[in-house]
Amino acid sequence: MSNQPIEIRLTMKLTVLEIDWDDGITTCLKAATLRRYCKCSECVSVNGRGKQSDKKYEGLSVTSIVPFGLNAVNLQFSDGHAEGIFPFSYLRAITQEVMYPSKPV
Repeated sequence: MSNQPIEIRLTMKLTVLEIDWDDGITTCLKAATLRRYCKCSECVSVNGRGKQSDKKYEGLSVTSIVPFGLNAVNLQFSDGHAEGIFPFSYLRAITQEVMYPSKPV
């Protein structure tokens, strides 16, 4: 599986992150889903062992996409959260989990 995006863009009033991958696949992730899957220390501490539902983050948008090294982006959200680093491989994995969950999400 490839993990290199060709293009990353925001659509639907900044509420959907759309990624074109170098293997020809395009994936879409809602801002609420991305916020829920944030793995920064603050979010991991707050969320504990379980993931919050997307409903907690409904209405959020992504306000900024900042490159982080060669293989990740820092996403900043309309609720002020700006600490999450999202490696490209993790963005692809989130898409797979949302599309084909191995457990309830």
